[in-house]
Amino acid sequence: AVMLAWALLAILALLPRVGGSYFSGISSSEFRGGDVLDIKAVKLVSSRNPLPYQYYHLPFCRPHTLESRHLSIGEILRGDRVTNTLFLSRMQMNTTCSLLCRGDKFIPKSYNKKQIQQFERFIRQGYRAQWVLDGVPVQTSGPQPTLGFPIGWVKQNQVFLHNHVDFHIAVHELPSGRFRVVSFEVVPHSYHHTRYRAARDTLDCTIGPAGKHPKFQMLNSSAMKADDKLALAWSYSVHFERTDQEWPAWAEATAPLPPKSQWRWRSLLSIVALVVFATAVIAAVLAHLLRRDIRRYREAGDTFDDGSGWRLVHADVFRPPRHRIWLCAVVGSGVQLVVMALATGVLTLLRARAPNYHDTLMDVAIVCYLLSGIIGGFVAGRLHASVGGDQDRRVALATASLFPAVFLGVGFVLDLLLWHRQSSGAIPFGTMVALVLLWLGVSYPLVLFGFTQGKRIPLGQPIKPQAMPRPIPPVRSVLRLPAVSTVLAGALPFAASATVMSLLLSLIWGDNLPYFYTFLLLNGALLAVATAETAIIFAYLQLCREDFHWWWRSVLHSGSVAAYLFAYSVYYVLAASEFSDFVSTALFVAYSFVLSVAAGLACGALGFLSTHAFIRIIYGAVKAE
Repeated sequence: AVMLAWALLAILALLPRVGGSYFSGISSSEFRGGDVLDIKAVKLVSSRNPLPYQYYHLPFCRPHTLESRHLSIGEILRGDRVTNTLFLSRMQMNTTCSLLCRGDKFIPKSYNKKQIQQFERFIRQGYRAQWVLDGVPVQTSGPQPTLGFPIGWVKQNQVFLHNHVDFHIAVHELPSGRFRVVSFEVVPHSYHHTRYRAARDTLDCTIGPAGKHPKFQMLNSSAMKADDKLALAWSYSVHFERTDQEWPAWAEATAPLPPKSQWRWRSLLSIVALVVFATAVIAAVLAHLLRRDIRRYREAGDTFDDGSGWRLVHADVFRPPRHRIWLCAVVGSGVQLVVMALATGVLTLLRARAPNYHDTLMDVAIVCYLLSGIIGGFVAGRLHASVGGDQDRRVALATASLFPAVFLGVGFVLDLLLWHRQSSGAIPFGTMVALVLLWLGVSYPLVLFGFTQGKRIPLGQPIKPQAMPRPIPPVRSVLRLPAVSTVLAGALPFAASATVMSLLLSLIWGDNLPYFYTFLLLNGALLAVATAETAIIFAYLQLCREDFHWWWRSVLHSGSVAAYLFAYSVYYVLAASEFSDFVSTALFVAYSFVLSVAAGLACGALGFLSTHAFIRIIYGAVKAE
């Protein structure tokens, strides 16, 4: 009781941060005309490199003192490092051109060769800067708006720097005369430093025509000597626009799909129709076979022909399996992940139009995972009671520890690589300690509570096993070997989801989150249906061969899809992605491994529960001796 109370108090402490920003999904600040707007830098991200970096990892103009905002656990895990900037903007006061900073004696600042090389490397890797204004993230305008904006571009192997940004801030006027920020867009530009004009005692500037000077600010470190300096000017402009839109909304949530993904969307719909049709056909055929077997049994009295082999193992089909502790842990952990994914997915669809829903999405997923531990523990407790287990605390601890141990173990190894690369994705030591405390102090008590409740309601078994097990006929075909059947069973669900796997992998690194979660939910639904079907079919065929060792086999048959998902992820990073260095590739592979383990546990639990329900139904429909 004390542990449960502590766990609930810890979750209640997380809810104000998560609920206040996620479920509202809106900015609550109101500004008077002339009030200062605080534009904050979040991080640097790229679709070609999974390593995020703090914004000031590059030598941009920076304040003398960096002020970091308090971040949640989810934001830290995403690599966010929110800090202040030098951008000065006042509500409803347009700025034509203002210098962000100045050099010691001139308008531009001087950068050495090493700093220019750093800019070039990040621009070639497609990094984008992410800022936020009053909870509204910055996005590029256009037919395909995206979070952040590119810090430069490459043309014909020449690197150009975006050193000027035009802010377009849309505000809504309230009846009180105050204003609310509803949109924050940026249009980046590149101007050569010789085009700038400004007085010595002010930051106001003008940008003249190129004339004889270069038009854009190009970077070419290869032409610089070790002691050379390159002048760079930094500037911005601010434009306010009034709108009738009352609340912020992420424009990407309502934007059309990228052209290259439209055909995959149509393919996904085709796969949905195919899976639905296949499900109906398989259910009809299987129901016909079962009705025929049951009818023959009733007509024959107490005997079955060779086509009714599943009836012959009625006295052994519910015999407790080996390693029952780990079986209960795998099923309970999988159910916990399924409930977490379902709850997070529903909340994502409800709040996908909110401008800052992605900021707290990780926090919502963490809270959903902690709360779903009650359900996972409940299922593990029911299963443990039905197989006659008596080691409650060991099963509860294994259920609560199985996936977190993989997540934290891989995360610790990745942390060493991320710290070496100075990436903001590295988890601080305090956050790592907080995750361990959430695991031991919150997740385990909730799982244990659910386990004790489920232990009181064991899963019913229509037939009690006999004292002596029935001998299993030898396997006469290679296709019936457990290893071969496991490989074949995993291929079927993967085939239903392989069509959009590359799109999902590209969207998750491209920050197209509304598209990603829409595709992911549909793909997850297809995977769940295909997994349940496959597990039931293979279990039926196994029982017809008079093999009653279906417990672990059903988990392996359905969970083996994780191996295919991980293998495809490795193929993607080696053949289809633009990752160039070892750390980026290792990070992607490690993330894919953790996600594949989660998918394997979830699919294994779905397959087992579907098979268990199927077996209870068919054996409950006949009356055994």
